[in-house]
Amino acid sequence: MRPWANAPFIVAVAVAILALAGCASMVDTKVQTISVTTALDTNEVQGARCTLRNDDGQWQVTTPGVVTLQKSYSDLTIDCQIGSVASGHQKVMSQSSDFVVGDVLATGGLGYFLDRSTGAGFEYPKSVTVYLLRNTP
Repeated sequence: MRPWANAPFIVAVAVAILALAGCASMVDTKVQTISVTTALDTNEVQGARCTLRNDDGQWQVTTPGVVTLQKSYSDLTIDCQIGSVASGHQKVMSQSSDFVVGDVLATGGLGYFLDRSTGAGFEYPKSVTVYLLRNTP
């Protein structure tokens, strides 16, 4: 068999791998919905105003509530407050989704960098409870 006989197949495989680079960015959404609740003295409380932030923006929600935000490689910080009574801070880690694992395997890691820049291959937990502490006068 001639060494170049498999060339069309090799080219087709190479093109397919390059097309899959950044797969999560192409097939996974770049936004996510998160449910936010707050608790004070081990009891769930309503009406806390919360601000969620990552490197792609900031969003507001009143608890209990649901907010749609831009996914990111960076962690999410949540600051909540009930008037001058209580406040709380929570940091939520961004975790890679299964799409990122596929990117690493299919592209030797190149797709990971695209997914990291768009946030598509990363996600936060679907629900978060922020524990509030009473403010001291």
